[in-house]
Amino acid sequence: MKNIMTKKILILIAALILPPAVFCAPNEAYQSYVLGLLANRSGNSMLARQAYEHVLNLDSGAVSVLKDLALLYLQSGDRQKAFDAARKFLNADPENPQTHLFLGSFYLMAGDSRKAKESWEKTLSLDPDNETATVYLAAYNLSEDPQESVKLWRKFMKNEPEIPEGFYQIGIAQEKSGNYEEAIVSLEKALSIKPDMTEARLALAQIYENRREFDSAVRNYEKAVEYDRENFTLLSYLAGLYYRLKDYSAAEAAYRRAYGLNPKDQGVNFWLGLLAEQRKDWVSAAAYFEYLRKQEENSGVLARLGYYYSMMKEHTKALKCLIRVAELEPDSASSHYLLALAYMDTKKYAKSEKHFLRAIEISPKFEEVYFNMGVMYDQSGNFPKAEPVLKKTIELNPKNAAALNYLGYSYADRNINLDDAEKYILLAIGIEPENPAFIDSLGWLYFRKGEFDKAVEKLSFAAAKINDPVILEHLGDAYLKSGDQAGAWDAYSKAVSLPGRSGSLKNKLRGLEKLVLPSTIQRKVLKRAEGNLLQISSIKASVLISAKSREYNYRSFGHFSYLRPGMWRVDILGNFMAPSLVIIENGGLKFYPRAMAVDPYVYGSLAANQVGNFLNASVLKQFDSPDVKTERRGSIFYYKLAGKELEIDSHTGTVSRFVSGNELSVQFSGHALVEGLYIPSKVNIRIFKLGLEALIELKDASVNTRIDKSVFALED
Repeated sequence: MKNIMTKKILILIAALILPPAVFCAPNEAYQSYVLGLLANRSGNSMLARQAYEHVLNLDSGAVSVLKDLALLYLQSGDRQKAFDAARKFLNADPENPQTHLFLGSFYLMAGDSRKAKESWEKTLSLDPDNETATVYLAAYNLSEDPQESVKLWRKFMKNEPEIPEGFYQIGIAQEKSGNYEEAIVSLEKALSIKPDMTEARLALAQIYENRREFDSAVRNYEKAVEYDRENFTLLSYLAGLYYRLKDYSAAEAAYRRAYGLNPKDQGVNFWLGLLAEQRKDWVSAAAYFEYLRKQEENSGVLARLGYYYSMMKEHTKALKCLIRVAELEPDSASSHYLLALAYMDTKKYAKSEKHFLRAIEISPKFEEVYFNMGVMYDQSGNFPKAEPVLKKTIELNPKNAAALNYLGYSYADRNINLDDAEKYILLAIGIEPENPAFIDSLGWLYFRKGEFDKAVEKLSFAAAKINDPVILEHLGDAYLKSGDQAGAWDAYSKAVSLPGRSGSLKNKLRGLEKLVLPSTIQRKVLKRAEGNLLQISSIKASVLISAKSREYNYRSFGHFSYLRPGMWRVDILGNFMAPSLVIIENGGLKFYPRAMAVDPYVYGSLAANQVGNFLNASVLKQFDSPDVKTERRGSIFYYKLAGKELEIDSHTGTVSRFVSGNELSVQFSGHALVEGLYIPSKVNIRIFKLGLEALIELKDASVNTRIDKSVFALED
């Protein structure tokens, strides 16, 4: 009785869900089909394939099974069998619009978007009112032909003209085609029908933001937050926009709200720490960064934490952080440089010298190391040892204004080599004519030379620019020597009234000076861009990859992960029932599943590799050479070296373009601040010998979050 009931249930299921060809087939055929269906749903693709193949062996007329087999073959990486099954399915019923509708989805999964488009167009030629094909083609044309996408969406909406999602999609297509005013109208129409449609509100806000109409952008982001108060990502983005617009109080309020939703988020802790730093609230800044340190021993976090403790005069804690930075990055000149500065602050000059020398050993042309080592020798009372080191700094960079001024002032203050002192100081002022410290040096030189009227003139100019006790004391001395006792008294009283006339103020000023040491403008811009990238220890982002070559046209969504110095991973999301493709670079490139290591994906991996090379700053480092040629046009600096070219925007310190001879061209655009670091949202890549053009769009990027190295493990 039990077996009879089971058989009846199977027959009933088949009657309800199986195609007629299968149901009318012999008993064994439909039982095999049901077995394949259940196996497929439970994830046993191998058993499903075997069952479906058995159905076809028993009943060659069960052509609908070919659809399932085509998808299973594609999923397992057997592309030849997949395409054979798809062709057989087409040949069985070529005039059925549903046949072509399926094939469009199949080809899209297989990475052949051109054939997918042809199949959907064929569907519409057979069934002009097919809504599914209309929507698929509209979505496909969003990037290929936005205006055609608009037409298709309008066609779709003829029967239901008040669908907010339709106006949203039209607005997105209009924005893609550059019709921003029309896009705004469409998106506002969507919102008038459905005011809480977050995606339309955000698209509208982003259009305003891209047009730099920030008031309108902020208003729409704020409206989106009103409707979605628990949206942590949206709230964090709004806080970041406030920060970029320098509305720091609003930024902090928004980040605090985000913190209330997720106090463990590292990005929020990072930004709240930076905002506290801006207020010089070193205690709060250190607290936020201590939390980050406990999550991961990140050298960037530890370095900043060391700086906070230095400002709090907690030198033991500062040294502990910076010693750990040097342990984590023993071959980094910067880590030893920072540690040397910390020992210098605590007057442990022997240890400071040791790490300065180690930094020079690693990076022999690191001019800032030479400069600060010279300062350290001077502070320790050993100017004879400081002098050649300062001269070495100037030899490395004759336009290092800080070194020129320091050496010139040191001569003037000691009343020696006054002609050389004047030469160095005037060179420094030629580079930075408004720098009050340099003007003070010149005034003090005139004082030493007995030219007191000139001294008063220069020192008064410097004192008017900055309330500095040393400058004011120099001015008072000059007034006194020139016979102006009232002027001397006034200058001295101002100096005395300033808090920090003692060494504590000098240390604070010195600490700030270290962070902004000038060098040549060109190298400063280069190192700023490099420094921005080197602060990125990891990045996670959604990614849209569009690539085309002479033979292929490819587009897919996915997720990108990067871990310094050179590990990256792309997870490409499968379309419909297609599998996920994983590409990993970690000392070797691998694909999972291996069967997907075909040209479109290999080309896509070459494009992703350029993003990895950009993030680890290897592209920039090769231009840090004395042989590099530079040119400036407005805010853009151009670097040329050995057939390679680099463009950097000096306003933001971001790379806009890199060209390597006749090999490749990479353009970076849409830079946005993510946790205080500029990240490009679009990367256009051309690899000339392959005829490859690729666009990588990064969205929802998060920076310096914890990524386990096992994510980049290369399986056998």
